[in-house]
Amino acid sequence: MIPIFFSLFACGAIDNGDPLIEAHRGGAALWPENSLAAFEAAVARGDDGVEFDLVVTADGVAVLSHDPTIRKETCTTMDGEPVTETIYVKDLTVEELQSGYLCGALPDPETPNAQLDPAPMPTFAEALDIFAQDPELLLHLDLKYEPGQSPPPEDMARAFAEAYRAADLPNPAYASANLPEILVAMKAELPELPISFTTPRFPPGESAAVIALTSELLTTTGVHDLIDQARAIDAEGLCMPYQTINRQTVELAAQAGLDVQIWTLNSERLLQHYSKWPVMALITDDPGLAP
Repeated sequence: MIPIFFSLFACGAIDNGDPLIEAHRGGAALWPENSLAAFEAAVARGDDGVEFDLVVTADGVAVLSHDPTIRKETCTTMDGEPVTETIYVKDLTVEELQSGYLCGALPDPETPNAQLDPAPMPTFAEALDIFAQDPELLLHLDLKYEPGQSPPPEDMARAFAEAYRAADLPNPAYASANLPEILVAMKAELPELPISFTTPRFPPGESAAVIALTSELLTTTGVHDLIDQARAIDAEGLCMPYQTINRQTVELAAQAGLDVQIWTLNSERLLQHYSKWPVMALITDDPGLAP
């Protein structure tokens, strides 16, 4: 499997004019994010790749969730009641999590047109069973570590690696995160798995104005710092939001031997524009919009 992984990130291995298209959270514009229904649809569509988010339960099981908490906006109790308290995944066993809550039960304010499909939060192992149906599907593991809200990074990386090794899939894959400690821990557990540093780090719900200002700052002063941070943890790529990226960033990353993935491109116009850039992958909630 190692040659498959590293051929993906080898400088120049991806056709600069034809980046891969990844279904963000499985295709969140179409199905509930990080759901088995979304992954089954991605496989059926023949998507190039699928991006998904991983956290860990109290008993050390990797499950799929974008947030360290049960998301109040889209999840309910098993009885269909609203989730009113802040409940951390790290404080529940997988049995408590899957028997107590349904996710994808309510329309997501971020993707209101997605179909509803109430279901327990899936485990990483369950998702890998679906991905096994398409051995060419690129797997993008986004590791959601939040200090104080997640287990220690070493424990999380161990849980991710155990499920991944047990599946023993031939699929090309890489992991990303916006905090270096979880990527370092993952690299220690699975040294053959490429890692991509997701930068810059935005607090949840950050305003577009702040993102735009950060973009300007990166343009003038910060690109080399990002590359240095990626190099410091032996990352093979940079995974960046389109609001903060420019052609100079991509060219400098390429010169440093780093591949670039861009997220989240949710219009035909954006996907068409960035498909002409020398990047490895474009990440979108709706792969059907891609040119």
